[in-house]
Amino acid sequence: MIVLRENALPTRKYRERAARAARGFHDTRKMSILKQLDQHENRLTRSLNLVASENLVSADVRRALASDVSMRYCIPPEGERPPSIWDYPNQSWVRGIANETDRLARQLFRAEYADSRPLSGNQAAQIILMVLVSRGDTVWSVPSDCGGHFATRVIAEREGLNLVPIPYDRERGVIDVDAAGALARKQPPRLVFLDASMQLFPHPVKALREAIGPEPIISFDASHTLGLIAGKAFQSPLEEGADLLHGSTHKTLWGPQKGLITVRENGAIAARIRDGVVPLFVSNIHVHHVAALGVALEECAEFGEDYARTVVRNAGALAESLSEAGANVLFAGLGGTRSHQVMMDLGGRPDSLAAWERLQAAGLNTNAITLPFRSSFGLRLGVAEATRRGLGPDEMRQLGTWIAELAAGRASPEKIANSVADMSARFSVIRYAREATRIADLAH
Repeated sequence: MIVLRENALPTRKYRERAARAARGFHDTRKMSILKQLDQHENRLTRSLNLVASENLVSADVRRALASDVSMRYCIPPEGERPPSIWDYPNQSWVRGIANETDRLARQLFRAEYADSRPLSGNQAAQIILMVLVSRGDTVWSVPSDCGGHFATRVIAEREGLNLVPIPYDRERGVIDVDAAGALARKQPPRLVFLDASMQLFPHPVKALREAIGPEPIISFDASHTLGLIAGKAFQSPLEEGADLLHGSTHKTLWGPQKGLITVRENGAIAARIRDGVVPLFVSNIHVHHVAALGVALEECAEFGEDYARTVVRNAGALAESLSEAGANVLFAGLGGTRSHQVMMDLGGRPDSLAAWERLQAAGLNTNAITLPFRSSFGLRLGVAEATRRGLGPDEMRQLGTWIAELAAGRASPEKIANSVADMSARFSVIRYAREATRIADLAH
């Protein structure tokens, strides 16, 4: 828990804005926790979530999260556990859940080794940066102003790693392979850490591998794109030359919030990951999250390809609609995106925050950000959750019009809110699952 002093925020205006945003424009200070959960989940029935890092889970995944295994331990098999621990009861069941989840991950991501024990995507990144490289080693990572994740530098500095930015073609939003090849001859990396959290286009993994040679380890952070990769709608990093594929599991992959690491070959790299996770990072693996991930992977094996194709198609339709409505979409000349994300430039920070507030008031939840590749601010829009509710390209085009009008101040939130609520009501069922679930039924 973090407590800030009253004057930690610079001005009264920003204090009020932060407090209002945190409460979702409702005063929650006198509500019980369960009442606040009710209010939050009921709001889903009147709004549409376009946050790129979020998604909906099915009723089956929720069942796994709330199951009895949330109170149980999963202890490593004999020979892998500390000598002070002999065994726990019910291990055949919980180990079976973990083993099947890992098997499904190997299958979907075309890997020989999978590890579902990490508790988050950030922890998965920390595991890789701590067990595969040593103090003083050179690690390449995606520059922060090209969409790289903010945590990488913090971890690298703590571990004494020499962090070098990967060269980027900023006009096209992708890695500059020729420049990377030249850099590899001057500063050869031990690890290439592809940690983009704002990724619009596939990484040129095959060309990058050819440019830097076989020795460096390539680890592909697919926190945002795991679901698209599993659904064969983005790229297949391990088959293209990456050694590891890792990330969080709750974005385009519709699982719980946790982490996953997969490795192309069950060799030395896999052994170091296997031996490094316990006990430095994890002692008990939180079996309910592993089970929930396993259920999500089962759903992905059955419905994931159709879903992933629709996500990519929807993102393209949203980018096109925004551009046609006059919005400044990043890389509009290249179609804006080939992933689930679309980014629009709104100029300065005050204008971006004002646009974000108008969208929020209209029931359109988005993410205000500092834009990659530009020294400006704007919105990051994601279509993964809306797609799981069944919205298609036609709805995306309508959303693009509303977003552009609200962002530019040409329409008031009050004018758009009822239309958003109507669309939300029409698409009120979680799709791509064994059993359709009405969002309203998820509320307590």
